[in-house]
Amino acid sequence: TGSAKAEGSYTINVQKVAQEAKMRSKSFTSAQDASVVPDGSLQFSIDGTKSVTIDTTGKTLADVAEAINQNVSQLNASVISTTSGYYLNVSRKDTGFTTTADAALTVVSDPGLALNVQQTAQNAQLTIDGLTVQRQRNTISDIVPGAILHLAGASNKDNQVTFAANSSNTEAALNDFVNAYNTVAATVRSQLVTDPSVA
Repeated sequence: TGSAKAEGSYTINVQKVAQEAKMRSKSFTSAQDASVVPDGSLQFSIDGTKSVTIDTTGKTLADVAEAINQNVSQLNASVISTTSGYYLNVSRKDTGFTTTADAALTVVSDPGLALNVQQTAQNAQLTIDGLTVQRQRNTISDIVPGAILHLAGASNKDNQVTFAANSSNTEAALNDFVNAYNTVAATVRSQLVTDPSVA
């Protein structure tokens, strides 16, 4: 989408779309019973930088999720209820990674929640006219000047994308100008007409 600054045609091949890192705890019997959550310290590392420490002492699983959301701005946490129990789900807000995929989201200290990686972080990867490009997000605005690419999925095949002059917009703009000019001209002519009843 968007309008490129210059007309041109590009061959785009999307191999990977960006995705966020996700972790999940072991199963718990309750989300509201503090006695089932181990007491201790929970801390994450995000792209190699340690987060604030969450004290799980006296907290329910729902409390732990809320504490993560309130204190670690880069993460989203929630409790998922299933037929097999309750799980703490933690994910990066941002897709991709700046260091390595494995370092995108790791656990520094875990009091016994048994958090494990469920989805590895991934950067978007594509080629444009044979040149390899990687970005953290699926909305890319810094490759073709003036154009925004929205990656919806990996095609692994060449797609021809052409940016051409938008003649319909030019025609509409000219029509608007002509209509405005005619309106002004009609108004001027009506003001210049002499009233024969006036001496």
